[in-house]
Amino acid sequence: MARLRCPEPTSAPADIGLPAIGRLDLCPCLLSPAVHTTSKGGINSLALGEGSLVATAGNDSTVRVFDHAKEEVVATLKGHSKKVTSVVFAGENVVSGGQDGTVKVWSVEGTEQASMSETGGTVSALALQPSGKYVAAAGECTPCPKPSAAPVGAPKPRHRRR
Repeated sequence: MARLRCPEPTSAPADIGLPAIGRLDLCPCLLSPAVHTTSKGGINSLALGEGSLVATAGNDSTVRVFDHAKEEVVATLKGHSKKVTSVVFAGENVVSGGQDGTVKVWSVEGTEQASMSETGGTVSALALQPSGKYVAAAGECTPCPKPSAAPVGAPKPRHRRR
């Protein structure tokens, strides 16, 4: 895989309010378009995974998984047809959403595990529920389905006769 040489990292201020994390080093090369293709470079979102893994969502329609300790891209996840706008780690998986309206689940090695395209528009944000079992997607929705009065699978309310 491609190897990227990072300049010397800079340290975040000690008073950022996250003492349990300790020292946070920021690698300037992750913030540059060089991690993604140069013709459509740019990072829209990034996520920190286990150990030294970082995932980036790019303008070039790919997700890159970068090992900060090894200073190399370990996987390029291809499958979105437009810009990837959001990315999160979900345990051993990476979840991405994009302007193509899809949410995809990938293995860290790069295999697409699942895809959902019923979002109705651009996915602008993803969030992982603390248990790691659920991912929420937000974004444009045209047209949005009408909200239901009861959760999916719940019995319909019955009226009592008096």
